[in-house]
Amino acid sequence: DRNGRKGALHSAVDAVTAPAINADLSATTIGSSSLARIPQAAALSPTGVPAETPVPMGRPDQLLQADILAALGPGLAARSDTFVIRAYGDDGEMTNAGRAWCEVTVQRLPEWVVPSTEELNESNAAYRTIAASGRGATVDTLQRNARLSIINRQLGRRFTIVSFRWIAAPGP
Repeated sequence: DRNGRKGALHSAVDAVTAPAINADLSATTIGSSSLARIPQAAALSPTGVPAETPVPMGRPDQLLQADILAALGPGLAARSDTFVIRAYGDDGEMTNAGRAWCEVTVQRLPEWVVPSTEELNESNAAYRTIAASGRGATVDTLQRNARLSIINRQLGRRFTIVSFRWIAAPGP
């Protein structure tokens, strides 16, 4: 949403007007006295205003983005993105004979440059909440994985060229 409180899927669900999806969300909204117990109420509000969060939101019969992601998750491939890169080069003399344009499609794969089953980050053993320790919270739940090779830390995931082609000069 425009306030940055919801993901794209949650915003899309809120925008659906089909009567069978989250039908009774027009019911009474959360009162301001209850908002202290629900600090993330604004994220569940279709308008982004905490006091306008419908009481039924979050019930088992209500569709949330978590429900959609739970169904899609097993089919998603992490870090498998495709990029199109266009490049230009010339001979330095600015002659028409020494200029070229190309287009390459590159795919980032889930595998590391050096094959490994290690992840970039691991659980932070020092992670604690204020309630559990009585001290300040350690907010980073993850830390760098020291077992990951230096090459994989520096270069990351493997890239592969899917296609390459020379292209004509762009128009004026």
